[in-house]
Amino acid sequence: MSAQLTALLGDEWYAVYASITSNLNTIGLFSPIAYFRTLPRQPEPILNLRGESLSRSTIELVWQPPSKPNGPITTYLVYYAPMEDRLPVNNSKLLCLMKDRWQSEKNVPLNHLNLTESVRCGRPKFRGSNLNANNDDETDDEDEENTSIDQVVTDLSILEYQLINSVSQRKDPLFIRPELKDTIINDLDHYFEDKSSAFNDNYKSDSLEQPVVEHKPYIDQYNQSVSDTRIIIDNLKEAQMYMFQVFACHDISKQSLSDACSLNGIILAVRTKPGDPSRDLVRNVQVVAPIEGSDHLTANTKSFTYQISWEEPLEPNGLIYFYIIYIGQNSNNGPKEERCIGHDVYSTNVTLLPRTTYCLRIITYTIARLNNEYGDKDQINGEQSSFNSTNLFFELIFTTKDLPSNELTRQNRLLAFILIVGLTTLLLLFLIGALLYYYKYGRSDMKASISKNPNYELYTPDRWEIDKDSVTLDKLIGQGHFGQVYQGVLKLQDGTLKPCAIKLRTTHPTDLLQEASIMKQFRCYHVIQLYGICSRIRPPYVVMELMVNGDLKNYLYRHRQSELNPNGPTLPESAMIQLALDVADGMYYLSDQKFVHRDLAARNCLVNGNHTCKVGDFGLTRDIYETDYYRRGGRSFLPIRWMAPESLRDGRFDTISDVWSFGVLLWEIATLAEQPYQGYGNEEVVHYVRYGNITLERPPNCPEILHKLMRACWTFAPGDRISFRSIVDELVPYENEDFHLNAYYHTQSNPSPETVLLDSNNNNDEKDLLLVDDNDSEQH
Repeated sequence: MSAQLTALLGDEWYAVYASITSNLNTIGLFSPIAYFRTLPRQPEPILNLRGESLSRSTIELVWQPPSKPNGPITTYLVYYAPMEDRLPVNNSKLLCLMKDRWQSEKNVPLNHLNLTESVRCGRPKFRGSNLNANNDDETDDEDEENTSIDQVVTDLSILEYQLINSVSQRKDPLFIRPELKDTIINDLDHYFEDKSSAFNDNYKSDSLEQPVVEHKPYIDQYNQSVSDTRIIIDNLKEAQMYMFQVFACHDISKQSLSDACSLNGIILAVRTKPGDPSRDLVRNVQVVAPIEGSDHLTANTKSFTYQISWEEPLEPNGLIYFYIIYIGQNSNNGPKEERCIGHDVYSTNVTLLPRTTYCLRIITYTIARLNNEYGDKDQINGEQSSFNSTNLFFELIFTTKDLPSNELTRQNRLLAFILIVGLTTLLLLFLIGALLYYYKYGRSDMKASISKNPNYELYTPDRWEIDKDSVTLDKLIGQGHFGQVYQGVLKLQDGTLKPCAIKLRTTHPTDLLQEASIMKQFRCYHVIQLYGICSRIRPPYVVMELMVNGDLKNYLYRHRQSELNPNGPTLPESAMIQLALDVADGMYYLSDQKFVHRDLAARNCLVNGNHTCKVGDFGLTRDIYETDYYRRGGRSFLPIRWMAPESLRDGRFDTISDVWSFGVLLWEIATLAEQPYQGYGNEEVVHYVRYGNITLERPPNCPEILHKLMRACWTFAPGDRISFRSIVDELVPYENEDFHLNAYYHTQSNPSPETVLLDSNNNNDEKDLLLVDDNDSEQH
């Protein structure tokens, strides 16, 4: 006789005996007790799989043995593979709307999927913890409110991972003992073939909606074996999600993997720590010039549309979800605009004001940032390193330009086209007439009128001419598009060397020579002095007094104190007043000479080594300080922020209009060279000043005497303005000794101009600096 015993536990000892009973005799017969031990059977899955990223390349896994091992557990097989990050939705706007609701949740442990339950509603029901058939709907509803961005991506990846590994073969178990490798590989193949067959049989149900999964094998898939319930896996990629699956196994040398290992391996998703946050910074950020036809007029202020573009990071810390852009005026109370830009968009248009400083910040939102992975500190190669906040976002501070060159509207472009056509027609007619005149009358006369150097026809060398060999150029101290100013040395007749400034102009040299001709007229301590001219060379040299402290505008700049230069030099009130007095004395002299400056500003005054300020008019300033000038209606560039109302309105320039400009120069001194009417466009300044609707406000810490003179200079009616003589009268009580000894104001008579004569053939005993009559110099 025989009997079959079922429902026995694996690897357990049992005692068995047989008894005989009958209806007639209640006392049965018993066989001897026999003992036997069942063979090991497939173990249950492991319990409580947990994982933690220890560093950017290391993850630690910890678990508990199965509740029913069904035999001695000798080995745990750990399989893992990097998971491809994916967006939960492909709609950029929806991602931006969801960004404030996502919370951090790093580890998502799951057991083998119960496909019948998890796919019934058309999506997997993952909750970031071990799932089993006993999960009720109430628990699902509670967990559904706590889904993080990493969990959404993990849920989709786990479903794909299990489906793929149910129909695919694993790689060789690289970390198992070499002597067992061939046996284990064969058993492993049969094991997963059995799993694939079981999966297909269970999944082919007409009542289920089958999920759409792209069946592609995981190329980078690895495995390790360990006898302990803890393993540290290293050499992983930064900010990468990895999927782990752990199987509990008996002695795999005595039985096949399908019998020795648990059927279901617990699945856990863990992301490694991110790399340096600077890897998320965007690249090649550009603020493109205003878009044509994009000007807007709001509250009498014109703004323009700029395009901001960038390139995505080369190696970000995970998948990029979107970019957040903050832009606003670079001040504490300036407006701040926030924009969310999709991951596949690399530019945006913003409306900005001209001549305004803006702060732009671009933050790249990767999975690492959405999961709040960036702390103040992180471990880099075992050393603690503090992250600077500037590594977390890209920041750019920039200033928009004046009105853009492409501001012309269609009507203006049409008008410009008509003007060009008209001028071209007139030019052609003129050329035709000139040719007819030439062939009829002027062939012989034309030959006689040709000069050797036509560029210099307006200038004739005179007693101011000096030899080029007596001038030595040392270093460049100023440069523009059309010329340069050098510091150098002038060799006098007695052989002594005199420091000087040499001005050159490579284009339009006649303008430079005309400027030098004007300077021949002046001999005033507070007006830049001309030493001589080299007109016979190309380009010509104009040699003049050297002002080692440069122009007044930069001189005032250097006396500003700021956060970057808190201990910089300051400019006391007495020095401000003395600078104003020096310029006023020079302008008093020019007004007596009936000379109208027309461009009086800090950039056109220079300061020498004794901090004495002198009036000059260097054409290079219109090139170096090009933003201080504005072209209106195709006319020449004009310094409109320094011009008087009548000059803006009627084009009228005289000494009284210079007084208005002097008032603006006083404001520059008091503000240490701030731009007048800052925040207003050039057209707005023209509109307000020409009708007397605006004047500059009193600067902070402005001396009372300077503010009083400003108001006197800015009288709208020209006839009511103060004169330069009266300005000097007001400021003379503050004079220093240098001014008292040299000022034109204290001179009883006006001497003739001086020049430097360096003619080597001149054998007389005259001094180096000789006086010449005004009739010898060219008049302006």
